Amino acid sequence: IFIHDAETGAILDINQKAVEMYGYAPEEMRELSVEAISEGTPDYSQEEALRRLKQAGAGSPQLFTWRCKDKSGRLFWAEVNIKRTVLGGMPRLLAIVRDITGRKELD
Repeated sequence: IFIHDAETGAILDINQKAVEMYGYAPEEMRELSVEAISEGTPDYSQEEALRRLKQAGAGSPQLFTWRCKDKSGRLFWAEVNIKRTVLGGMPRLLAIVRDITGRKELD
C-alpha cells in the first residue's frame, strides 16, 4: 500500500509489504519519484504515473498493470489500484500495488 499526496502525487508513506516488495525503507521511498521505482520507459514514466494519479484524484479510480523496479534494479509486473480517500482530514490517494509477475509469466 502506498499513500500519495493528492495534489503532487508524492509518496507520503508505504506499508511493510511495499518495503519488502521494493527494498526501500519508508523514509527512502518518500524521497523517490514514482519513475524511480518504475521501468522508466514512456509507458511507465513519471508523466504517465502523474496522469493516472491525477485521474484518481479527480474521482476516477484507476486499475492498471505497471512495470516496476525494486532497489536492486529487478523489474517486476504489478497490478495497481488507485482511489481517492481522506486520511487525517487531508485528501490522499491510496494505491494498492500487487506483484503479478508470476501471473504475467503464464500469459
